[in-house]
Amino acid sequence: MKTKIPLTKHAQRRLQQRVIPESMLSPLFQYGDCRNAGDGCMKITLTCKGAKRLHRDLQSLIGQFDSLQNIYLVESPCGAVITVSHQH
Repeated sequence: MKTKIPLTKHAQRRLQQRVIPESMLSPLFQYGDCRNAGDGCMKITLTCKGAKRLHRDLQSLIGQFDSLQNIYLVESPCGAVITVSHQH
């Protein structure tokens, strides 16, 4: 399942220039705090509170890592998950 966040050319250049991995954007959207940036835009910032939530969720995921092994999913051409199961 590929969750590609649409980026403008400007954002692509800034990620590269500022050495910010594109993989950091998804957690920023999920755990960041939103504020109005004007003209209908939103500024999303990872605050200390959001970082603590992210850390807690990552710790939980790490704790479940062994049980996550050998799990698979089938994804449709449009990106929907059709089924999930344990691989035997």
